[in-house]
Amino acid sequence: EKSFRSPPQICANRGASGIDGVLSTALGVLGDLSFLHDVGALKLASSHSITIVLLNNDGGVIFKKLPVFEQKHVFREYFQAPHGITSFRPVAEQFGLKYTQMANVEDLLSLQERLQAGGIPDSAAVFELTIHDSD
Repeated sequence: EKSFRSPPQICANRGASGIDGVLSTALGVLGDLSFLHDVGALKLASSHSITIVLLNNDGGVIFKKLPVFEQKHVFREYFQAPHGITSFRPVAEQFGLKYTQMANVEDLLSLQERLQAGGIPDSAAVFELTIHDSD
């Protein structure tokens, strides 16, 4: 008897400011602030075969592309909002999710290839890639 899996679906969501409820609705690729903002959704994820790819750059570095970046006196605290978390392993494990720290972009691309080939994990898993601001 053969078992066939549907190909993985790729979905996207952008909340009012890009972070609200993204984990609950996407349970996919997201940034560290989005992950923290909706961390309670990991309880829901723990009972599903979900792959979460977490890009950790210690806050909203993407906001450096906006004009507010020029407002140095407010940017770091209110827009970048660095959290100082170097690994989300304890958070993932607290909710019973498997955890893998990816070493580089090549690991991320390899994961993407595995997922696209139908290599979907049989339980919830978080794959974290730490991205330094200079990367």
